Amino acid sequence: EDMADAIADQLRELAYANQFTDMSNQPAAKLCAKLAELAPVDLNNVFFTCGGSTANDGAFRLVQMYQAALERLARELVP
Repeated sequence: EDMADAIADQLRELAYANQFTDMSNQPAAKLCAKLAELAPVDLNNVFFTCGGSTANDGAFRLVQMYQAALERLARELVP
């Protein structure tokens, strides 16, 4: 009963949202802050996923965004 109640409470607070949108929730934000506090100084960003395939997709998209930013910067620096 206790576990079922805890699960039901979380379901009421944590609506599913696509990880690539600007949406979050209070419990996730608190967890991110705690993880950033516990992590070494240069590891203070958190990116949650709901499974292995979304973790891989997220990593791939982040690399694409990073590479695109580098290309834009390189174009801006070349006279």
